Amino acid sequence: MHHTKKVKRWLSDRTIKCYPEVFFLPAYSPELNPDEYLNCDLKSMLHSGEAICSVNDLKKRTRSCM
Repeated sequence: MHHTKKVKRWLSDRTIKCYPEVFFLPAYSPELNPDEYLNCDLKSMLHSGEAICSVNDLKKRTRSCM
């Protein structure tokens, strides 16, 4: 959630009614995002082994990793 003045003002009007507690997450927290783990694993698998020379090779290796 953004920390802009507009958001804070919007929250202040609704905090008691709708949102008793609001938790602000860090701006960038890859360890909280499971997609980042998948991306890391996929990149390491794609870069290992023989070089990829065509789009079809890329598709095959990506599918085998998934």
